[in-house]
Amino acid sequence: MNQIATLSAKCGVALGPVLPEHLPLMFRWRNSITELFLWNGERNFIDPEGFKSELQALSERVMDSAIILAPDGIPAGFIYAEPKGIYRTGTSVGLYVAPEYRRREIAAAGFGLFANHLFFDHNLGKIKVAVAEWNLGSMGLVTRFSDVLHSEGTMESELLLDGKTWNLHNFAIFREDFQKKIKKSALWKRLIGQEYDDAVEKTPYSLPRQANRDNWSIT
Repeated sequence: MNQIATLSAKCGVALGPVLPEHLPLMFRWRNSITELFLWNGERNFIDPEGFKSELQALSERVMDSAIILAPDGIPAGFIYAEPKGIYRTGTSVGLYVAPEYRRREIAAAGFGLFANHLFFDHNLGKIKVAVAEWNLGSMGLVTRFSDVLHSEGTMESELLLDGKTWNLHNFAIFREDFQKKIKKSALWKRLIGQEYDDAVEKTPYSLPRQANRDNWSIT
């Protein structure tokens, strides 16, 4: 697989390609039943073979993905974008940050870098995010970007967790707002820096797509 240059923010957070050596960590993230992980609708355990199949299906579905690296260079999370489709101008983004790296602005910086990459390298016009009512951390991230996030409605009692129904909130951010507001904000300049005022270098992130997934070592 090609070695892809990493995108770095002023605060030290970076995005890098998903490499085979990241898979054991992603496997542990996936099997944490205290979390509801990105591409899985249930809190359950999965064996290595099931994880390989699940990740293979995800790799064939996403248009872009990246590992989020903390300032110390340790993988702190994962972010990906669904394909926009032939007749659509936007994409849906999923983001996960490990519990020990939360509340440190890593999610905000990682999302900012990835959104910039999607808008200006993939030429997208819209990014969509869905946030579960119980996910207070993600709701906090929504608050950080509240001046550019547009509500696209709430799906009442859409989710079931711990015997209780929860709402799912849908938001969208448009490229014009991102360019005019986010990239001119104090938050952007503090976290990301001035070097991303224009489109960043075109960098195709992707999950590993080995011809033989049995070569993936995740134990």
